Amino acid sequence: MSKHTKRKPGEKAGLTDAQIISQVLALLKQKPELSMTEIAGALEVFPTAVYARFSGGLNEILTEMVRTLLANVARPFKPNESWEAYLQDLFCAVYNAFHKHPRAARFAVSGIAADYYLNPLLVERILFALSLAGVSKGEQADALDLVMGALISMLAIEYTGLRSASPLKWLQDLSGASDGPSIGEYPQIGALKDKLIFAIQLRNTQVRFKPGNVRPQRFADCLIAGLKAKYAIK
Repeated sequence: MSKHTKRKPGEKAGLTDAQIISQVLALLKQKPELSMTEIAGALEVFPTAVYARFSGGLNEILTEMVRTLLANVARPFKPNESWEAYLQDLFCAVYNAFHKHPRAARFAVSGIAADYYLNPLLVERILFALSLAGVSKGEQADALDLVMGALISMLAIEYTGLRSASPLKWLQDLSGASDGPSIGEYPQIGALKDKLIFAIQLRNTQVRFKPGNVRPQRFADCLIAGLKAKYAIK
């Protein structure tokens, strides 16, 4: 007599972690906030079936979602590849990992900040890049903070403000009128008003329609320059 695996209470036959994460990503394309009830409804199961896979509830699901999106960003080093080239490519890989799922980036920002080891291989290869750069063992933990902080900042700036009208409206309202923000109070912003408005519009357009290397390259280049200056890397 063959043995059958006994399912947990409320668990749907065949429901997998990957199916749940895929459904969560699909739902995030429609709305920025989710509940366990909504996830279960989209999967056509009771919430107990989802809890059977993720007993920690929504927070555990969102953490696994971020881990899934980061799974392939830290590729192996190429033969004779420089540490600078690797970090530049890494920033592009992280940026592009969230291109199709920009709303997931908000959870990545908090998730990565709380736990660098959502993808241990990412940390391992950053540390290897730092060793190639000549950063001493005693300073590599601090340097890791700088790299991870730059990656988090990139995601926060490039993705978490997606389709937000607030900064654009504030800039557009900036004038000399008494009923809105005054250029006289914010002269530096006022002098760059048109350029700042264009930057927001360009970022939102590129986030929605175009993955690539140009925007993450800015963050990588600044990070690399900072590492060279701080650790006297030639």
